[in-house]
Amino acid sequence: MKKSAFLTITFVAIFVFAQIRESKAQIKLGGGLAFGTDIETLGISARGLIPVTDVIDVVPNLIYFFPNDLGFDIDQRLFEFNGDAHYNFEGNGTIQPYAKAGLNICFFSIDNPVGEEFNETDIGLNLGGGLNFSIGSVETYGEVKYTIGIDQLVLGGGVLFPVGN
Repeated sequence: MKKSAFLTITFVAIFVFAQIRESKAQIKLGGGLAFGTDIETLGISARGLIPVTDVIDVVPNLIYFFPNDLGFDIDQRLFEFNGDAHYNFEGNGTIQPYAKAGLNICFFSIDNPVGEEFNETDIGLNLGGGLNFSIGSVETYGEVKYTIGIDQLVLGGGVLFPVGN
């Protein structure tokens, strides 16, 4: 199973990077803030945007949700990696709506005062949408996604800057 997953990821990565080289697309990097409605805490994100075709972008991102004190000296932490694809709808040049779908890998832990620690890793499916706003060469975004399997709605927004030429 691990070998087939590795081969699939390798094939997809080669295909994506071949498309990027051919299209001379503008890669963007940035970050922002996110809010998880299930864990009720704010997070910080790092994000990339890699155009593959005129309408498809690959958008990897990491979100670290700040520790949420549950009381009784019990802390919960959540960190997630998302590998999403965005389908860009026709926009007006300044505002670009998109739909998103992708894979979510969530790392969750709880510490309590007795010294016991609970760790869990879950995999989910992201579904959602958002808007990109162009302000010159800088792009801002706002989005909402629901992660099936994790059962969390995440609201996010931030800024992306062009990298390279």
